[in-house]
Amino acid sequence: MLDRRGFLKFIGGAAAGTLATPVIWRGLDDISIWSQNWSWIPSPAKGRETWTKTVSKTCPTACGMRIRSINGQPVHVSGDKDSPLSFGAVSALASAEVRLLHSPARVRTPLLKNGDGSFSPISWEKALKMLTGICKQLQKNEACFISGDTNGLLNEIYAGFLCKIGSDRFYVMPDDAHSLTQAWKSAGGNGRLGFDMAESDFILALNADILDSWGTAPATARQKKDSTRIAWAGSAGTGTAAVADVKLFINPGTETALLMGLIHMLAAEDHLCSFKNVRRLSEAASQWTTAKVCEATGLSQDIFLSFAKAFLSAKSPLVVAGTSLQQGGRTPMFAAAIALNMALGQLNKKGGMRAVPVPDPIVSESPAYTEIFSRNLIDDLRKSAASPKESPRLLIFYAANPIYALPLPETSAAIQRADLSVAFSPFLDETAQECKLVLPLAEGLEREDCVAFPLGYPFSLFSIAQPASDPLFESRSAADVLMDIAKRLGSPFSFASVREFLAAGAAAVGASPDQVFAGKAFVSQAVVNVYPFYDVPLISRDPVFNRNPGGLKLIPIWKNAFGTPSSGLPPSNTVLTGEFLKEGLSVVSMNRASAVSLGLHEGSHVTIAAGGKTVRAVVSLSENIASNTAVAASGFGHEGFAGYNRGKGNNILTLIAACADSSPEFSADGGIDIQIRSKD
Repeated sequence: MLDRRGFLKFIGGAAAGTLATPVIWRGLDDISIWSQNWSWIPSPAKGRETWTKTVSKTCPTACGMRIRSINGQPVHVSGDKDSPLSFGAVSALASAEVRLLHSPARVRTPLLKNGDGSFSPISWEKALKMLTGICKQLQKNEACFISGDTNGLLNEIYAGFLCKIGSDRFYVMPDDAHSLTQAWKSAGGNGRLGFDMAESDFILALNADILDSWGTAPATARQKKDSTRIAWAGSAGTGTAAVADVKLFINPGTETALLMGLIHMLAAEDHLCSFKNVRRLSEAASQWTTAKVCEATGLSQDIFLSFAKAFLSAKSPLVVAGTSLQQGGRTPMFAAAIALNMALGQLNKKGGMRAVPVPDPIVSESPAYTEIFSRNLIDDLRKSAASPKESPRLLIFYAANPIYALPLPETSAAIQRADLSVAFSPFLDETAQECKLVLPLAEGLEREDCVAFPLGYPFSLFSIAQPASDPLFESRSAADVLMDIAKRLGSPFSFASVREFLAAGAAAVGASPDQVFAGKAFVSQAVVNVYPFYDVPLISRDPVFNRNPGGLKLIPIWKNAFGTPSSGLPPSNTVLTGEFLKEGLSVVSMNRASAVSLGLHEGSHVTIAAGGKTVRAVVSLSENIASNTAVAASGFGHEGFAGYNRGKGNNILTLIAACADSSPEFSADGGIDIQIRSKD
């Protein structure tokens, strides 16, 4: 249990390592699991014990799990020591999956919205007839599908279904994989980029919380060697920043300037690896002298030069870029990080950046992985808002909650304009509440699925997520539902079941279907022979991503322990007892100097204003944050879900949305201008 003080420190990054060495989450044996104050969780009966190997589809870090069941009822989550994705570690979110099965927010049957905004249960057959009926009426590109699955192969079925009804408007919710893919593709790269952090001797983590929440953080933390040094650079303190060997607290939005300074130092010694456009890269970096880098970032020259010398002289230096919110954006920063790895000669090398092969789609109608992750959902939403003719008549959400994660007016407008809006969701989340038809999605422990494209993972991988129990309610797999509708439309898929599709997907990467279905993840160290170039125009676009220098900046962060927009706060793992959360207060963290300059102290109650929006918060002090920077965690302020989710803090993302410009990104890594007023 986290008390008020412990919770504030956790927000500020002082409780590093909670993911890989889950002290807070330990002790969740059978007794403690079933004795929590969650009256909606049933007590398991005595009976036959079974274990199921699977992988988490709820947690983005994709932990390998072993699920203990009694008489077919899951009762306990433990880490899978054989999993290459986590090596026995289990994240805070994944450890809550058994309890999430029984959440009171679960959608138990198909629901149809009434005229007064309430919902009435309907049969699956009626729901399928509604979907089939509108699909028969659609013209070209009148349907849009938004998926919240960022690492699975089943997106091919969803995108393929959309093509069958005449539309190519398939999108995955924005995340760092989009920016990484776009930057790599723009540089002439092929495949999916991964980072061999286990074999690097010096890692520069640029915003990326690689030991807690970014990519396959459990594997990174478990495989880290004692001799490996980690430098963390950014403005918003994270778990990784708290334990890093070198901490570079820089001004918001100046990450690319830092990278260009390192490239300049390599060029000055004539050590740039010679890819196409190397001379243009050298010229672009020439202005980024040590003095200019330090002026932009706020670092002292001694600190910058000391770090640069150690990093550039390492045997296997590696740059891993990310965003603090992990919703993508900042593509030029990712391009600069890719360029520095190339310049260091670390492409397809042990301990370096790897171009991982991606097989051709199994579903012939589906776009390839790189195409899917090059598409821009926000751009589509804004075009639809600007021209009602572009608004989709059929709008489908799969395990996606953009009303919470992308609280832009265009998101709600698209739902309201659609003839039929459909949410495949296990929970009645914010987006499901706005849709006309809500279909109960089977949870990750109730359906067949897979992990094939984990963010930043350095090797080809295929791991099956297999059900540990039958669905508790009338939940179904979205893939099964869409395959059924495709049959009704007279355009069936070439495979008869999800299992058959997954077997084909496993075979496509060289895996044995029998072995992956038996719980053994497939890993291949093959790479793509690729000859990229330095994309100098993209790299040089935003070396300082800060529209209004000066003043106090707010940066939102995401932590695994606070759930995802689609899962909500996980029950029991994050026990929120502080009165500040019950009062609807968020937590805003800053260093002591920033707080003193504003007349604030630990525990001060404040109002944060930005873009005409305000939220109430309590101040937490942490020295793992840059000066003139305030940090707030996302994951709170839910209006959907139920019980333990509602009324806990505020959705800090509403401030980001209020300040959003016309950019096709939802990013605040450069910080948004805020005003803080004390309420004490």
